[in-house]
Amino acid sequence: MFTMGSAVQLVSDWAGDPAAVVDYQTRFTKPVLVADTTGTSEPGAVIEVAGVVGALDAEARTARIDLTVTFAGQKVLMKSQAVVKLA
Repeated sequence: MFTMGSAVQLVSDWAGDPAAVVDYQTRFTKPVLVADTTGTSEPGAVIEVAGVVGALDAEARTARIDLTVTFAGQKVLMKSQAVVKLA
């Protein structure tokens, strides 16, 4: 769930308003293993998130953002899409 939340947070930041994200869907495909790094400077886990505008709906003034979310080079979320209301 943290991976899902972290990915959509980037969309929310990009949109400039958390309320602009009107829908978000994803499927979990692989677990993100987080090592115990207490007391070290090592990161627990690093996920990479990339997004592209997959579709625009001019009538509804929305954009569908398609996300690619990976951990250790493998996709951990599939069909990850957010719908953002445009200003």
